Amino acid sequence: MEESNAQKEFYSAMDIKSLSKINDKKFDNIDHFYQLKSNMALVTIYKDGTVTLFPASSGEGLYADDIKYLEPMIASGVYPVKGDGSFFEKEKTRIANLKESIPYYCAELSKKLDFDVKVSLDPIYLERLSVVITKRFSTKRKDYPLAYLLSVYVGELMRVQEGAEYIYRPENTLNIYYTPELTKDGKFCTFVGEFIRELEIAHVTPINVGEFLSKRNDFYPISTRRYIIPKL
Repeated sequence: MEESNAQKEFYSAMDIKSLSKINDKKFDNIDHFYQLKSNMALVTIYKDGTVTLFPASSGEGLYADDIKYLEPMIASGVYPVKGDGSFFEKEKTRIANLKESIPYYCAELSKKLDFDVKVSLDPIYLERLSVVITKRFSTKRKDYPLAYLLSVYVGELMRVQEGAEYIYRPENTLNIYYTPELTKDGKFCTFVGEFIRELEIAHVTPINVGEFLSKRNDFYPISTRRYIIPKL
């Protein structure tokens, strides 16, 4: 347990496996539980007053001696836990302002690829870029930091081509971060996972950015998908 300042707020950040062991041990003594609307985390209060706070997906959760120690965190939406270390978690602030961040990502890609990366739909330019990307991922297949940078860039090409806008799907660790998608005419389109899968097989099937843009631009009705406005 941690003691925070003079307020003696006793709580501890734990991985999900450790929290699950506590829950299993105290399962017959659960008093009540509920889900937070803000990040879909599960709050379980036991008859002895202790509390577990499970993230809805990944990252650390919290264990506390009393719910009162967690209430300020719940109110602020900021939790003293490690996240999952993903690209989008680390890039949360820039992703939340993605259109404004594109010049930064283009500059980063230009340095990493040794190629002038810009937002252009010119077929000849995209062919040259595709050759550069294929060469890199044919020899370095698991460069996921670069893969995510490229997926964001290709998403911007799709947005410009389709006249779409960004929407943000929450990734429900305790401290929410966002995965960008596209929306147009009340429909949505994903691009991150799709382009990363293309990069994973670049050693077998050469990358063709122009072809990807023409074939992977289907928009589907938004039904039960949950989107939020990013908070910085």
